Amino acid sequence: MSYCRFGDADVYAYECRDGIQFYTIREELDSLCKTHLEAYLYAKELRDDHGLNVPDYAIDSMLCDALEDAMKSIVVIGRHTENDNLRELVQDLWGELHAEEGSAQRRIALADRMRELSVEVEG
Repeated sequence: MSYCRFGDADVYAYECRDGIQFYTIREELDSLCKTHLEAYLYAKELRDDHGLNVPDYAIDSMLCDALEDAMKSIVVIGRHTENDNLRELVQDLWGELHAEEGSAQRRIALADRMRELSVEVEG
């Protein structure tokens, strides 16, 4: 699956067997991230710290995948269990999204997706 391509970004990111591969217009920033959370954080770093054009839709998609991974990790013996560290991580990611500039539609779509994953959200 491709998150973004050079045609509309400074980054080409796609999911491969070993994780999420990033190729950038600056070769020294090319990287392989092992998890979706790592990829989400790296995409934000490329945008925020290195000034590369990484589309919001790609970052949002990586965040959704990271949240899905987080939800899968709390399934224990066929049922969901409370996990305070995981809940804190999901809340931090949710808060981070709300702190960013962005459209209300993106936030609503992410909130709907989180509800589908049985993650409690406010707002």
